[in-house]
Amino acid sequence: MNIGLGIPRHIGALLRRPMLFWEALHTFWTMRRHGRPYRSQAYLSWRLQTAYGDASVSMTPHDLVDYLEWRKQMRRIREWRPLR
Repeated sequence: MNIGLGIPRHIGALLRRPMLFWEALHTFWTMRRHGRPYRSQAYLSWRLQTAYGDASVSMTPHDLVDYLEWRKQMRRIREWRPLR
């Protein structure tokens, strides 16, 4: 994802939510699988276009935190098994 030059702001947002640190590492590892970007630049540009109306903008720190929280919740749901 295009997080642009605001990387210190994004790191600061993650430092305020240390429980998302491992989710951020897992997300980065998933996207860099096999030493190459997992998602194509065209896909990421399309996602930014649909989210912000402009593919050249950067993701805000708030949106990064929301995305990581969503991924964490989806992983819990996917791993959940009902008691038998």
